[in-house]
Amino acid sequence: MKINVNIILLSLILINWSFVEGQNIGDEFKKGKLYYKITSLSPREVEVASQRETTPLGDDEEALVGSIRIPETVVFHHQVYTVKSIGVYAFSGLRISSVIIGDSIIDIKKRAFVGCEYLDSIVIGGSVKNIEDHAFFDCSAVKTIVIPNSVTYIGEGVFGFCSNLRSLYIGSGVTYIGMSNFEAMYLLSSINVSENNTTYSSEEGVLFDKTKSILFEYPRSKTSISYTIPNSVKNIDGYSFASCQNIESLTIGSEVINIGAYAFYQCQYLKTIISLIENPQLVDLEERIFYQINEKCVLKVPKGSLDAYKNSEKWNSFKVIEEY
Repeated sequence: MKINVNIILLSLILINWSFVEGQNIGDEFKKGKLYYKITSLSPREVEVASQRETTPLGDDEEALVGSIRIPETVVFHHQVYTVKSIGVYAFSGLRISSVIIGDSIIDIKKRAFVGCEYLDSIVIGGSVKNIEDHAFFDCSAVKTIVIPNSVTYIGEGVFGFCSNLRSLYIGSGVTYIGMSNFEAMYLLSSINVSENNTTYSSEEGVLFDKTKSILFEYPRSKTSISYTIPNSVKNIDGYSFASCQNIESLTIGSEVINIGAYAFYQCQYLKTIISLIENPQLVDLEERIFYQINEKCVLKVPKGSLDAYKNSEKWNSFKVIEEY
């Protein structure tokens, strides 16, 4: 009996095609320790799925602990899939202690690691572009985070309540940092930005825009007891000095025209603020900029401007205003 080789080969191709087509976008599978979800069949791509979903695949008794490494590729039914993203709530609240994110990952999605209180080591892969809102929110054990040059977008509150974070490095590619990223970072002592970044900059561990016209964040645990805001600064961002623990003397540069809400909130150790601003009435002061500041703090103002400060709302909240 003759066997037609061409027919056999065609049959094998059709069987393989049928098998691959049987996989659908949205299908989940487990490989090694992790669950994945198919996001594309052409090209073949997956994201790291929620590890705590109560689906037939999920099992809280298998909840991840310890160290994890997110690979660049996984094989499912003899097909190679590229791991492109970490899904929403993927590792939320799990007892993982370290994570290494593979270089194939592009997106770390919202709340991917929220509440991972034992996570003390994070290595972000060199292809990540987007870190979405609250991705690492309340990861209270991590001490150092390095944002690689590939990252362009840091969403809102990504690192909020990382209360043990000491230092943050921001790579050259970041063009957007959302609000509330420094909330409750009580031990943060330095923020350093790549010199090649065209949107942000740092000086003495303080975060600015590239031209240093906006001061975004003064780390709460910066060790200096005195600080002079550069004269290039026109805007002091809201909450930028909130709860600073060591600073006793602060000099506000002469070119400041806007101070954001709660900018100096709970600066309990401030003894002196020296303002170089000649006319305080030209400065836009948002709500409660000096709220719960040290009540004994003395405001020192340029000679000849005492009455203007005493008659200016918010500036006149100081009990002692002196000319220098």
